[in-house]
Amino acid sequence: MSYLETLVTRFYEKHDASKLGDVSHVSGIVSWTKNNGLEALESKLKGKYKQCLKDLEKPGDPPVDSDWKNVYKALEKFYAKHEPNKSDDQINEIYKWTIQKGVFALNDKLSKKYGEALPKKALESWKSRWAPVVEESKSQNYGELLMAFFAIHDPAKPKSDIEFLANYATRHGIDPVNEQLRMNFGVGLEDVEARIAHVPGPSSLKNALASVGKLQVDPAESQARRDQLAAQLSDFYAKHDPSKLAPESKEAFNKIVDYGLSKGLKKLNTALRDKYHDDLDSARRETIRQSVREFLSTNDPMAPVDDAEADVNFALENGLGALDHKFRNEYGASLTAGTTW
Repeated sequence: MSYLETLVTRFYEKHDASKLGDVSHVSGIVSWTKNNGLEALESKLKGKYKQCLKDLEKPGDPPVDSDWKNVYKALEKFYAKHEPNKSDDQINEIYKWTIQKGVFALNDKLSKKYGEALPKKALESWKSRWAPVVEESKSQNYGELLMAFFAIHDPAKPKSDIEFLANYATRHGIDPVNEQLRMNFGVGLEDVEARIAHVPGPSSLKNALASVGKLQVDPAESQARRDQLAAQLSDFYAKHDPSKLAPESKEAFNKIVDYGLSKGLKKLNTALRDKYHDDLDSARRETIRQSVREFLSTNDPMAPVDDAEADVNFALENGLGALDHKFRNEYGASLTAGTTW
């Protein structure tokens, strides 16, 4: 383990072991500290726990700079491009300063002087760091949806069978599980997903089941879902292919609605993108994009536009909850509710 991983784990073992139950807590603090600096971390810990990481150092611990090695490599490449005459000693001084003050502060200085900052991709790979968080989030979400689904459609289904399906979905994707549900019950997970999305507070199986327990499947709900999808498709075709809304195309239009209801919105959106390079999620995508850009303008003003698009795609693939979790750990701030760290 690195210096921060070792010391942060040791620190919370002493002060608040419950923090170590979250798979992302330590890695999130490591990332936050690299961006904001060791001085900022020590100040936070000293203010809350009256102790610093440095107080818990032991002989044989990894070196302090072990978390920033990739930053040093990025600095070498940066100066090879912008100031080749910069000496190794000068780069080392900048490197030591960055460890204390953080990459955000460094990039602010580099941008002002050179018009360019260290590329984010050169600093770390979020995909590997966030893989455990994404998998945990997916598994929990799939489990909640499946429990809610069977609470309505097959209450006698053993919990072990539902957990097996959730694990299968995590490994192989939710689509094959959803298609099987549609074959067996005539409806898919979208039937319950809309019902539990409005539950206030953190997502939990208890809240999900409490929500669906108050509702019963009836033809009116099915018709409402059909009408909603038909309205979305009408707006879409009014923009991209008005001929689909002509009276003589009514039967074909209804088949497209049936396809969306039977196969799921993900497959319908894929088919629409293949033909029109747009889909029914375009409005949602733009809303997420605006939120991400506003967030980054406050918390990471030097972030390239590509970073915002990567976060938008991350949210569409893994959910806004996973993106908010990522932001809270990486920046110490929530996408929706200010600072949380």
